[in-house]
Amino acid sequence: MTPRVVHRPSEVGASMIEFALILPVVMMIIFATITGGIAMSHDLNISHAAREATRYGATLPDNQFAAGDGTDWAIAVANDARDRASGDLGATGATICVALVTGSPGTVYSPAGGSAYFYSSGGGAAAPCFTDGGTDANRRVQVLLTFPARIEAVAYTQTFTITQRADARFEF
Repeated sequence: MTPRVVHRPSEVGASMIEFALILPVVMMIIFATITGGIAMSHDLNISHAAREATRYGATLPDNQFAAGDGTDWAIAVANDARDRASGDLGATGATICVALVTGSPGTVYSPAGGSAYFYSSGGGAAAPCFTDGGTDANRRVQVLLTFPARIEAVAYTQTFTITQRADARFEF
């Protein structure tokens, strides 16, 4: 004969209270882990897009556009970044900055009589996307991507901006 386990009412009530106390903490951890993983995925997508768009811009001959029209070149590189970001750069608040810079500390390249090789989805004046510390006088492609992200836990939300930058020597 097997012994019967008898739960006293006080033990059942105690375990229900313990469960009620632990459940919100467990749910916060689960939601934070899921949204943190999503944010990490966005970070990887944006990082990949910045590197690939920079490489594309470095190998994209500028003579295939209207003579000296750097804006068309920069928009083509920005579109490549947008395409490679798996839709992340279409989000509200995401920005794309593309520039072809030359010299130290880096000024936007603009051929005589041509447009500056610069594009920013946020608008603004032609300026380097970031200070890369480059000291050579050769032209360099800069791509700066930002994406607003957040991690949510049941009663807590952390908002932050994912920023990825890349630069490469212009090959043409």
